Amino acid sequence: MLTIHAENHAEKDSNGEMKTSELDLCFLRWDADAERIVADPSYLCENLAIGDARGETEEASNLLAANSLVVSYDRVRQSNLSSCVYKVHMTKEVPGRAEERFPCTVTVSIPYGDRSYEVDIPVVIKPAQMEKSASWREEYENCKRIINEYLPPEGRERKLAQLEKNKHYMGAQDLRTFRWECWDIAHDALVRRAQDYLDVAAWYDNAIYAAEWTVWLTDRAFNVISGTVFGPIGAYGVQLLKNSIADIIVKCEENWDKD
Repeated sequence: MLTIHAENHAEKDSNGEMKTSELDLCFLRWDADAERIVADPSYLCENLAIGDARGETEEASNLLAANSLVVSYDRVRQSNLSSCVYKVHMTKEVPGRAEERFPCTVTVSIPYGDRSYEVDIPVVIKPAQMEKSASWREEYENCKRIINEYLPPEGRERKLAQLEKNKHYMGAQDLRTFRWECWDIAHDALVRRAQDYLDVAAWYDNAIYAAEWTVWLTDRAFNVISGTVFGPIGAYGVQLLKNSIADIIVKCEENWDKD
């Protein structure tokens, strides 16, 4: 059985579908009547057993525990030695960092006569990279995509509503920071904790998910002030002031909504 290694881009295409890569497998046997080696794609696709992918690193193993690699038969590629083409894809996007790769192995086996043949196929998972945005409008649209793709379903409507309410006094950098923090949380859930980022438990204790958007922005701003202007001694007082101002802003927002 002849194979080549596969590489999969774990991201969605322009139609919102997970990108697939192709893996060619060719089963060769000896034809006694013709006295030559022939390819037998029909026997291959009917009898091939495909094992679960195994991570070659701890990070890859964590990723595969929460996000499966799927290998499925697609078609026969006709040639002098015809092969079977298998589609390879992840079940959901994998948020990644620059130059990050996740090596894994898929074992396939096939019985023939009184023997069974087995091959380990190396597969490299290339994670998605966060989109670069040049304008406020692009950042705003990308924020909506991040919310719809990476946040737990039960929290999406709430976060989208907060985005709409707060977008007019948020700059492009605020939106970009929100995207990066969501991206990092989803990445670490998969790669470090073997946890599905669509599970609400992956977002516990993260203010970016649990708090009102205004509280998150206020918290970030005052953390910067306390660390750079007031120093460690004044940080406690700034923290108290931050909590008071955040409460005032939230109450004002509630009154504006009522009006």
